[in-house]
Amino acid sequence: MAIAIERPQVTVRRVRRSRFRRGLGHLLTYVGLLIALVFFLGPFFWIVTTSLKGNEINEAKKVLATEATALVHGRAAADQAAKTALTTFEQGGMGDNLPTIEVKIGDGILAASTKIGFSSSNSQARQFIKDGAIYLGDEKITDPNYRLRAEDFDQDGRAPLRIGTKKRGILTRASE
Repeated sequence: MAIAIERPQVTVRRVRRSRFRRGLGHLLTYVGLLIALVFFLGPFFWIVTTSLKGNEINEAKKVLATEATALVHGRAAADQAAKTALTTFEQGGMGDNLPTIEVKIGDGILAASTKIGFSSSNSQARQFIKDGAIYLGDEKITDPNYRLRAEDFDQDGRAPLRIGTKKRGILTRASE
């Protein structure tokens, strides 16, 4: 019985070849996705930017966002996201799918912002406050040492927290 011993050079070539093929496969996947985006969504962008005016542009953006979400996450998720966006951004309410955390009276706004995921650290949350980007309800937070009070919550024990215009979440008051 003979034992086959591979030479190191042959093994190295095989490893390099398999890595190359795997990398080529990844590259072709990304190129395919890019081509799909350009050919399927490109004409839509062109129509939106050249022929629509005023409020029509916003409506087209909503349709585009819903369809892109449907392509990536499915129709049910797209419909749910559209409903949440309508409730949150247009009607000024609190959508059902917004990030929600439970906080206690006396907790700091920096910790709440970090815990809900709007900032990666308390330092970043402090910078958001310095920039005037953090709102609790309709009140702009200007003090980095701000502590949550009972007046910040509505009768259901919920308070909307937002950073800028896009990041929105709900703080719920913990039962004591």
